[in-house]
This record gives sequence, C-alpha cells and structure tokens, in this order.
Amino acid sequence: MIKNLIEKYKNYKKQHHLNLPESYKGKYAFVGVGNHSVNNLYPVLDFLAVPLKYVCTKGIANSTKMAKRYNAEGTNDLEKIAKDDEVKGVFICSNPKIHFELCKKFLSAGKNIFVEKPPCTSLKELEELISISQNSNCVVGLQKRYAVVNSILKQKIGKANSYNLRYLTGSFPEGNPIWDLFIHPLDLAIFLFGEVKNIETKSVGAEGNKTLFAILEHANGTLGNLELSTDYSWTEAKETLVVNTEKGIFETEGTRKLTFIPKSPSVLGIPLEKVVKLPRKREILYEQSDFVPIGEFNSIHVHGYFNEIKTFTDLVEGQKAKNFSSLEDLKPTYELIEKIKI
Repeated sequence: MIKNLIEKYKNYKKQHHLNLPESYKGKYAFVGVGNHSVNNLYPVLDFLAVPLKYVCTKGIANSTKMAKRYNAEGTNDLEKIAKDDEVKGVFICSNPKIHFELCKKFLSAGKNIFVEKPPCTSLKELEELISISQNSNCVVGLQKRYAVVNSILKQKIGKANSYNLRYLTGSFPEGNPIWDLFIHPLDLAIFLFGEVKNIETKSVGAEGNKTLFAILEHANGTLGNLELSTDYSWTEAKETLVVNTEKGIFETEGTRKLTFIPKSPSVLGIPLEKVVKLPRKREILYEQSDFVPIGEFNSIHVHGYFNEIKTFTDLVEGQKAKNFSSLEDLKPTYELIEKIKI
C-alpha cells in the first residue's frame, strides 16, 4: 500500500510538471538577453514552461537567436509587444538605465510586469510607477526577499534587538554600487526589520573600491550595523547576517545556511554557562544540500530567483500568491537609499 501511495505521488508530481504548458491563459514577452537573465531567469522560464511570444532586444539578431529556443518571435519593436492583447506579462531585464521608461511603457499599456532591480533610480520615479500600476501586477526582482533562508528567518526572528550585516565584494568600477549591488542588503534589512527611522553613515575608499559603514535605527527599535563594500574580493565575496534576539542568535551564510544558537538561561542574573559547563547548542534551520540534486537545492531556487518568477506568473494567471516585492513595498528602501551618499 505504501509503495502504491509513493508511486501515485511521484506520478502526480510528474503529471503536474508535464501539464504546465496547458495551464497558462496568456502569453509573455521577455525584454533583454544579458548574462544575468540567461543564467538566472530564462532557466526558470524553461522549468515553468512559460509561453513566450516575444523576445525583445535592441539588436534583432540577438533576440531572434534567443527566440528560437522558445518557438517565439525575435523583435526590437517594444510598441508591438505593448499593443499585443495576447501578451499578459512582460519580463524586463535590460540595461537598468532604461528600466524606468520600459516599466512606464508596459504599465501604461496595462501589462503585468516583472522587472529586475532597480525598476528606477529615484523615489520620485518610483512613485510615478506606483501611480500608473494600479490595475497591474508588478514584481521587482529583489530575489533575496524570496530566498529560502530569508523566508525562514523572517518567520522566526520576531523582535530583534540588533543585527550585523556584511556584504563584501571585489572592485566595481563599471556602475553605481548602491543601485547595482548595495540595494540588495539594504532592501533585505528593510524586509526583515521594517522601516528605518534614523541612519548614520560613513564611507571610505576610491571610485570602484568603496566601503560604506551604516548604523540603522528601525522604527521598531532594532539597531543594525552594516558594512557594504566593493574593496574586498570577488573570489572570496561574502554576505553574512547575525541577528541578536532575546531567545538567541541567528546566523546566515549567504543564502546557503541558517543557524540558531539559543542563549544560556540565567539564575539570579548569572548566566549558567559561566558556572556550569553546558553542551554547546547550534540548531541548523536550513542548509543547502548538494547530495541530492533536486530542484529545492538548486542555486536558482535557493537564491530566490525561482520563487520570484513563480510568484509573478501565478499572479498573472490569477493564482494565489504573495508578492513580497511590489513597487509599494520598495518605498522604504528608496527612502533609505536617498539618504545615503558615498
């Protein structure tokens, strides 16, 4: 009997995946064919069998090559996509400098959009996008909000006393580190601990090798200490978060691992661990496994790319889904960024 149940479950999972192409009510378009989209976004579309009708790039040759993989049409005509009523959702992952104009065009045309960060580069532009997106779903590609580790952490931490967040990469001379890199940890701080009431910052370093130190006071009283830097190493890039709560300490290693260390109980104000030798406790709440290469442990899933795109397609298709990165959700992040000068 148990074997039959296992076989039925396996068959259900298989049939669910095989039936995906028939489950979509609308068509989609993708604007952009860059390294990020090719490595992290298009593979999710492959797995979910998202029906692309158009692939759009500035150079028609590139869009045509990518479109062949999806039996889609390659184009450089944005207007054609905007006017096509069959297209219900548009993925935008192009040059960040034109994301704002692309978002405006497709939102004004009544399309649902998934846009890679940043959708724009000012609070004023964000508010303009919000004003024209009332009848559309918009998911912003801040994948850390959808990462497994951060989803678990947000549910577990409750009220945090303080936290220490370090985001360290190598030199970055080709862009703006705030919008291209630091937006991720800054937005994560907002996502986990809420709006920021006060901020103090200090930055050091030369162009391309900047380090930003920031102390954030959140509206709920949580204090955060951040070190965000492009003055370390890309081969040894690190992102760590240590959260101090009344019950214990949460620690993350990127999006790969989450642990919890309970605090020692006290008697008459004296920690027992100073009096009695207690066994050390460290609970592993999540750890990416490479032993069984199933989807849940694939890096694209662990980092949050799968969940953010699945959220978008579910919303477009009228399925139940929670959008953690709407344009409205980003207002506190943009308000924080506008206070930072490096």
